[in-house]
Amino acid sequence: DQNLVVDVGQPLTMTVPYDAYPRAEAEWFKEDEALPTQTVDTTVDCTTFRIYEAKTSHRGSYKIILKNKHGKAEAHINVQVIDVPGPVRNLEVTETFDGEVSLAWEEPESDGGSKIIGYVVERRDVKRKTWILATDRADSCEYTVTGLQRGGVEYLFRVSAKNRVGTGEPVETDKPVEAKSRFEVPGPPLNVQVADVNRFGASLTWEPPDYDGGSPITGYIIELRDRASIKWEPAMTTGADELAATLTDVVENKEYFFRVRAQNQVGIGKPSASTHAVKIMDPIEKPSPPVNLNHSDQTKSSVQLTWEPPLKDGGSPILGYIIERCEEGTDNWIRCNAKLAPDLTYKVTGLKPLARYYYRVSAENAAGISDPTEALGPLTADDPSVGPTMDLSGFKDGLEVIVPDPLRIRVPITGYPKP
Repeated sequence: DQNLVVDVGQPLTMTVPYDAYPRAEAEWFKEDEALPTQTVDTTVDCTTFRIYEAKTSHRGSYKIILKNKHGKAEAHINVQVIDVPGPVRNLEVTETFDGEVSLAWEEPESDGGSKIIGYVVERRDVKRKTWILATDRADSCEYTVTGLQRGGVEYLFRVSAKNRVGTGEPVETDKPVEAKSRFEVPGPPLNVQVADVNRFGASLTWEPPDYDGGSPITGYIIELRDRASIKWEPAMTTGADELAATLTDVVENKEYFFRVRAQNQVGIGKPSASTHAVKIMDPIEKPSPPVNLNHSDQTKSSVQLTWEPPLKDGGSPILGYIIERCEEGTDNWIRCNAKLAPDLTYKVTGLKPLARYYYRVSAENAAGISDPTEALGPLTADDPSVGPTMDLSGFKDGLEVIVPDPLRIRVPITGYPKP
């Protein structure tokens, strides 16, 4: 089967070369339905199907059958027609500030067959008919439109998704809003940091806002947002003198964003910048080295290594092990296994006979690679030694020699190295 990708509205041409005599007749099918002959052109060496403007309905599997009196051949082509994305979902105004309006939405159900590369955000004064571009480079499902008139003017907004083919159908907000902020509320807290995280929760720290709105700060509100949601929710509050908090009302292994607002007697201020996404889990670190590295079955070209797991896995499962060797007299450690060894044993091959090697093993988890074990060796790449033996079974009845024949006594022996 062959795959063909074409953008909607572009010409769709599929050509299948063939070699046959006499000239073959071609039949084209889409999902087993014969295609009209006027879209097919067959010559002595190829058959071609043409559509001058591709549509999404042209997606599917095409089958080509070539026949002459000597037999038939069959080919298949899978066609993917890339369209613009569908409309975004659940567009809403999430916040209004002094001259600013924040929007949020969800991705379209369909990306048109191509990755969404951004969003177009537009605004319109309700008293005018012209839409004005706010940005065509929004890279997430949130955007704050700035530069609006501060009160007295109502605005509508619309958002559309883009992929490499073009821009999809826009979606409008359902009611106009004013870009009017609360009066004399505090500014956003500064330098919000995730100080610690484990499977029970996350600890945050922050600094007071530069501007308290002319009234003393009375407290802070910590908000969180599940990564799978567009909605920010208050999680807890602290007093004015508390610049740190630990949030425990979270779910293990979920990812959250956090931000902080300051509050005074007038109201709640703008939110701080969001933290990065934080996964609620115990922190992980690299494992400790494997233990009890040992060897067996040494030969001239290989050796079998065994070891035991690290005493500490760093809080993350061991993914496998890395085995290295170093020839005596050098500092060049060479990795022996291209892929992680899943078991607690590994056969090292490709050794140079009689060379002497050191060996070591490291463990790897999601956080990284451990320190290696203490080097084992040097071990000589040689077959195991065997003590000498003699086979005297041929002399159990003695040895008879006829004079004057020479005396020759042959005794079979074994042993390594050779006795």
